Amino acid sequence: MIQNGIDWTGAWRHERDFFATMQPWCGLDSYYQSLLCTTKLMDRLGKILADLIAKRCEAFSFTLLNRLVDDGWLCVRRLPEIQDELHKVMQTTGERRRALPKELSNDPIGEVL
Repeated sequence: MIQNGIDWTGAWRHERDFFATMQPWCGLDSYYQSLLCTTKLMDRLGKILADLIAKRCEAFSFTLLNRLVDDGWLCVRRLPEIQDELHKVMQTTGERRRALPKELSNDPIGEVL
C-alpha cells in the first residue's frame, strides 16, 4: 500500500475499516475488537513493556529514599539487559518461524508431479 502512494494515515484507516467490516474480525466481542489494529497493538505492547521495566526496577529499590534516588538510574541500567532478552526472544522466534512448513502451493498437482 505504501508503495502505491497511500500514506500511513490512509493505511491505518484501511486497516481499521478492514477489521470493522470483514469476518471473522467484525463479529468479535467488543473487547477483542478493541485489541485489533496496529496502533492499538503498539499502545498495548508499550504499556506491557513499561510495566515490565517498572517491575524490574522495583526489585532493586529497598527504601523510599533508594526509590527516589536510584529508580531512574536502575531503570536505565537495566535496559541493556532487557534489550538482550528481547534480542534472544526475537532470534528464537525467527528460528521457529523459519522452521515452519512452506506456504501451500497454488499448484498442488504440479507439486506432487
